[in-house]
Amino acid sequence: MNGNHGTPPEGTSSVIPFPPRRRSFLAAPPPPPAPAGPLDFDLSDLTPEADDDIPVLTEVVDLATVSADAPDEREAGIDLEALRETLADTLAAELAHSIEQRLAAELPSLVEATLANLQDDLKQGIIAATEAALRDFIARRQQLQLPLESPAAD
Repeated sequence: MNGNHGTPPEGTSSVIPFPPRRRSFLAAPPPPPAPAGPLDFDLSDLTPEADDDIPVLTEVVDLATVSADAPDEREAGIDLEALRETLADTLAAELAHSIEQRLAAELPSLVEATLANLQDDLKQGIIAATEAALRDFIARRQQLQLPLESPAAD
């Protein structure tokens, strides 16, 4: 691009050496024309034939007939108590695994934070004990009041 945007360069005639660029856009082809006449659909072709085997959402089902057709749990050979114990064991194992993973992820940061707090507490305790020892030492030295001048050995 020359940066002159269609204006002639300085010192030349008024003839534009390059025409300004024009943008062109591509559009989708126009939609096909709509049919001229009314639509000739027979809605009876779209509805399925009546079938008694297909349940309808508005159909009322008798609970007595459904439960009579269902096999009894005891007849099916399912031991519910054993199933409950198996599920309880599985859930307990999954829970233990979940707790173990969470602790493995968070325990290092918890220990680090606790040690940082412990380090600060230890520093403060050492400083407090040292200050107390210095105060006691200064207090004892002030009570003794040693003479500043040494006795002359004449």
